[in-house]
Amino acid sequence: MKKLLYLVACMLLLTGCVGGEEPAQTNEPGSPPIEQKRGIGDTQIVEGVEFSEMKLEKVDGSTIITMNVKNTTNEAINLSILGYEFYNEEEDFIFGSHVVGQELAAGESWYYTDKIEFDLSYVVSVKFEVDLLPLDGQANPTE
Repeated sequence: MKKLLYLVACMLLLTGCVGGEEPAQTNEPGSPPIEQKRGIGDTQIVEGVEFSEMKLEKVDGSTIITMNVKNTTNEAINLSILGYEFYNEEEDFIFGSHVVGQELAAGESWYYTDKIEFDLSYVVSVKFEVDLLPLDGQANPTE
């Protein structure tokens, strides 16, 4: 039930039904990416999945999100859902998304990129969550 409510909240944000105030900071097209603030570029590991090298780049009012996602386990995993949530300096939830992931072999990396129609230039931290499903004939990798 908690996941369902979370997905509904994310969909409201994605469709623009809920919005925030536009920040004063701008990043003109062709300029370097938005300065990385605490928590954004930090490496995080959740259930054996490593998230690193996250970058947010503002382009014409949108944000391009890029990061490296790596399976740090010794077994292949089915990363069925990858979720991330962004927070501002006051630790208020700003934006979140869930993405259907993919299978990753042991040690394999996936370079994730997405463009969202939302300005994240005032984000200061990010939290990740994953939902791993067992591959055919394999026990759940988190057990």
